[in-house]
Amino acid sequence: MLCPHRVEIGAGVLIMEGCHFSMFEEHAGRTHSPRLRIGDGSVVGPRTWFSCVGEIEIGSDVLIGAGVLIADAHHEHSDKSTPILAQPMMEPRPVSIGRGAYVGPGAAVLSGVSIGDGAYVMPGAVAFEDVPPNGVAAGNPAEVVRRWDVAEGRWANSPDPRWGPLLDALDPPG
Repeated sequence: MLCPHRVEIGAGVLIMEGCHFSMFEEHAGRTHSPRLRIGDGSVVGPRTWFSCVGEIEIGSDVLIGAGVLIADAHHEHSDKSTPILAQPMMEPRPVSIGRGAYVGPGAAVLSGVSIGDGAYVMPGAVAFEDVPPNGVAAGNPAEVVRRWDVAEGRWANSPDPRWGPLLDALDPPG
């Protein structure tokens, strides 16, 4: 863990083996003030990678699957003569994952994205945009394929037929 003084871990949090906390206060001539907070009762799966030079906020009771990437910035790549690793980090944009949300194995939550309370990010999804509370996002780039319709008191599924088998799997018969 780089910069452990920049990490706040709540009570009852389980962080599994092989997680990487990539947090830099200085890189390629720029200074940063990273802050990563993980709320009470959350579970972080093995090999999850946090890349934080700004702010990442994980709510309470969040389940993060194995091999997830959560990043509030990435390396710039405008100088073609310099390896990307040696280029500065872009200006970070905060990332938040709301209370009780799930981020499936192999998913990525990228710079500036907010995952709402109780949202479900499917395995392998790449979230470039926000996911509303209780929404279900799938794909690369991730799109919201299901939302909770408060007025109707039921799920509203995407009309796109390619998501039918996925949505059927979320609602097994019986």
